[in-house]
Amino acid sequence: MRTHTPDTPESRRARRAISALGLILLGCCLIHSGVEWISALGCGAVAFGLLHGGTLLWSSSAEWLKKSRIRRERERQERMRARRRVRQQELEEARAHQRLLEAHAEEEREAAERSRDAAERERAERDRALRAESERRIDEEAHRLQTASEEELLAAVAQALVRRGLAPMAEPETEACDRRFAAADGSIHLVRCVYGGRKARSLDVRAAEDWRKRAGAAHAYLIASAGFRADAVGAVSGVAVTLVDPYLLAHWIVIGAPAPSA
Repeated sequence: MRTHTPDTPESRRARRAISALGLILLGCCLIHSGVEWISALGCGAVAFGLLHGGTLLWSSSAEWLKKSRIRRERERQERMRARRRVRQQELEEARAHQRLLEAHAEEEREAAERSRDAAERERAERDRALRAESERRIDEEAHRLQTASEEELLAAVAQALVRRGLAPMAEPETEACDRRFAAADGSIHLVRCVYGGRKARSLDVRAAEDWRKRAGAAHAYLIASAGFRADAVGAVSGVAVTLVDPYLLAHWIVIGAPAPSA
């Protein structure tokens, strides 16, 4: 059974090579025939075979060179693709590393913010607790001052003013409820208390201001354990007299206050 061989460029070149070789062998045989014209025909056959073989060799060389160029181009393109893949992989790794760094930095920022928020909440809670405790102590002290005796009230006034930087003076006063205090700069500050559950009036404010002027004092404090009437509050405008109710006095005792100006 005859087998069909596919007609490929390689098979065609093989047939042409066999044909050229056959012509060369036939020409060699004819050259040695001893007959002149047959020898000339053999030379022509050899020349034709060599020409045919040279043409085949040239075409095969050109085909080989073409395939070599195509193969080198493919290899070059493959190397370029490989380098691009490597660069792309490196770029993806760099981006992934950058994203990791950014995520880590974001986590650190969030942790710092949470820590700062927690510290602020803790500080605010501590401040609220301190304020609540101070307010409780002030309320208790104010309630005690509202029902305090003359001696207890004067002692509380002396304690508060000493905390404000004033020192009691030993000069006697005509009124038992009046006291004098000296500041560090030598200025004099007067204190007058109103007892007996009576609210201080504008008359008391004017009397304290007149006393301050006569004594040459820098400031006067009018302290009333029962508080002040509205006319007394309005009378302090333009005078160097400070109205001190039990809550303000309790605030000075519990928390303190800046030293008074001369």
